Amino acid sequence: MLELHNGDTSALIDPDRGLTVRSLKVNDVELMATVPWVPETPEINTTDPERWVRAWAGGWQPTLPNAGFAAPKGNQGYHGAASQAVWAVTAQKDAAVVGLWRDTHGLEVHRALKLSPDGIELQAAATNGGTEPRPIVITEHLVLGADVLTDGATVEAPGTTVYPLNGPGERQPSSPWPGTDDWSVAKAGVSPARCAAVTAPNDGASVHSGNTTVRITWDTAALPYFWLWQEIAANPNPPWDGKTMALGIEPSTTPHGQGLDIAAPDGDCALIEPGATLTWWVRLAVT
Repeated sequence: MLELHNGDTSALIDPDRGLTVRSLKVNDVELMATVPWVPETPEINTTDPERWVRAWAGGWQPTLPNAGFAAPKGNQGYHGAASQAVWAVTAQKDAAVVGLWRDTHGLEVHRALKLSPDGIELQAAATNGGTEPRPIVITEHLVLGADVLTDGATVEAPGTTVYPLNGPGERQPSSPWPGTDDWSVAKAGVSPARCAAVTAPNDGASVHSGNTTVRITWDTAALPYFWLWQEIAANPNPPWDGKTMALGIEPSTTPHGQGLDIAAPDGDCALIEPGATLTWWVRLAVT
């Protein structure tokens, strides 16, 4: 585990599980989600959502080159091979780390994480070293945790459109923010376990809880949606056991969770030409 520090901000980065931000604290407030189970050893590129979940350790990791359900045609597992793979650390300083992941088909991804006095910034780049255009689904699996959610939280994403997702990750009829089921509410005993795809707000999304506001902004040209996932101690089934506090604000290329096999033919993903590089960024700041 790698430790980063910048003033009152600290982080723990796990390069052995997707270069995951396992912990991010600002003024002693833990922002990242944790899990109430001991994470299993990952099965890289697993097609089984339950197997992926049991190996999930919380926090923030990239889900790529697929996100959502497995894509057999593209040989991609649930949430993509990079999400729980070992990343090579290519540079590290007190407040920053750079990681590298490659697949066997010429895709090379660099991620640079840098702490600021009030949060963290990601700069990422994916290069297609193959000879054919490469469709990929990218979702930043950024999940806030109990310290932000214990007393309930309010999500702000004004001017957006909400597409609730059903069990297979399919888009349901849309409505303007906050949607007919009020997706701005994230509170135990009130919010069910649910997920939606939301169009990217121009000025980012904010989560308010008590005296803390977490603001997440990102490159909306590269990631024109975000997945809003709420698991506020609502799922009684293992391994959640009604104990997991998680709120995902997850910038994404794709407006559903059906995976690459569905997204690619519809153009609902990124397409990287041979030799080309796709870049994107995400910032999280706390007040």
